[in-house]
Amino acid sequence: MKKFQVFLTTIYGSFLKVFLTAIFLFIIKNKGIEGLNIAQLIDSGLVAGLPVIINFINPQDKRYGVGSSDSQPIVENKP
Repeated sequence: MKKFQVFLTTIYGSFLKVFLTAIFLFIIKNKGIEGLNIAQLIDSGLVAGLPVIINFINPQDKRYGVGSSDSQPIVENKP
């Protein structure tokens, strides 16, 4: 469970969270999945993930990318 929580704080975890949230909201907005195709769902998820990608590219943002703590390997302290 600890590794999953760490994963959710990475760029991939952040992207996954906004991607899935956008898909769920798109389905709710359309009152179900009837009439929706997979391209519409993926498009809504990708558009919602753009801010995460922009933060990853931005060298001034230290949450992701080069110079961040994510660029260092995760070392767990084992007793």
